[in-house]
Amino acid sequence: MISSEMEDRMVLQPLIITRYANAFGTLVLIWVPIVFMLGNSMSGAGIAGITLTSPVDWVLLVGIVLLFASAPVLAVRAWRFAVVCSPDRIVVRGYLRSRTVPIAQVIDVESDSTLVWSDDSGEQRRTAIRAFRLPNRALRPLRAHAAESLGRLSAWIDTHQRPAGEPGARLRARGRSR
Repeated sequence: MISSEMEDRMVLQPLIITRYANAFGTLVLIWVPIVFMLGNSMSGAGIAGITLTSPVDWVLLVGIVLLFASAPVLAVRAWRFAVVCSPDRIVVRGYLRSRTVPIAQVIDVESDSTLVWSDDSGEQRRTAIRAFRLPNRALRPLRAHAAESLGRLSAWIDTHQRPAGEPGARLRARGRSR
């Protein structure tokens, strides 16, 4: 599902090929070096070469185990990258956490896949939208989908932030104009 709108809710997701690349790329980046180290253990240079006699060896082993165990979690989180819009908030799902931003506090959606918002104290914050952040050499259809999704997110915010009949209220309230 690329995106869906239910009653007064919208879910924006990357294309399926991007979701596969994010999920399996995470597994490959984490597991391949570990498997390589296991393969080198025959020469005594890999994980089997760790004798666990010093605290450094224990820290290294625990780090490797945690890294290996975290790969499936990160892969699932990468698969679930999305932006979930409801009338009163925007939820941005990322690798390690999901950020919930009240829609009234959103300032802008930048073209580099960043949600700019202000916290309760008025300080400006930035949240990366990993679902639509692509490498520089991404294929044109992937870039087009990301740009379209960011445009839909911006339109959703405009529609749900401004009082009925008042165009551009969000941008004027933040000192900007179209």
